Amino acid sequence: MKNCFKIVFFFLVAGLCLGRLKLVWAITPAEFLDRFQERCGKLETIKAEFIQKTQVITVGPLKNKEKKGIMYLKRPSKMRWDYIIPEDYHIISDGNKIWFYDKKKKQVMVGKLNTFFDKHLLVSLFLDVKNVTKLFRISLKEEENLIKLVLSPYPSRLGLRGVTVWITRKDYQITKIQLVDFYGNINTLTFTKIIYNPVLKDTPFSLQTPPGVELIRLP
Repeated sequence: MKNCFKIVFFFLVAGLCLGRLKLVWAITPAEFLDRFQERCGKLETIKAEFIQKTQVITVGPLKNKEKKGIMYLKRPSKMRWDYIIPEDYHIISDGNKIWFYDKKKKQVMVGKLNTFFDKHLLVSLFLDVKNVTKLFRISLKEEENLIKLVLSPYPSRLGLRGVTVWITRKDYQITKIQLVDFYGNINTLTFTKIIYNPVLKDTPFSLQTPPGVELIRLP
């Protein structure tokens, strides 16, 4: 369940970031989706540094965790999340398989991407974002120098209570994404040093199990 939530989270991030936005004020959700669809075809890759803050409330007292790293995204569904601080941990997908590589534990877990992720949501976020309306109710709000996109999922399907995306008013960059899961746990990603359309080869989006590392095949 934990890994499933991570994959939904990461692909949502990927879909939104690869659809760089240009908004006009007093835009409606329908107009936003039209512009989002238009922009989706103009970006092939993205690289950004991120800080992930997690507030876990499901077990015992509130626990706050912070992690830092670099993400890489490549169409149509390749991704790589390199966690650097506080751990050396990697989540990698070539669009078919997904690897969870914990260097400290010398362990790699690998499985098929479609067993962890809703194909319909994947297609919606990467290829046809208008289908997001089948999964989310959408509203837009202004917040100082930002526009805030609020996504409220239709019942239970995604295991999420809500998703919020902050976009700068000046240059229309996504700066932060926040997810609240079914139990009230909060995951927040803040992005910096964003590079659009960097040259990324396919090699970093797959993983050969290193010598001496345990391989676990996920069901």
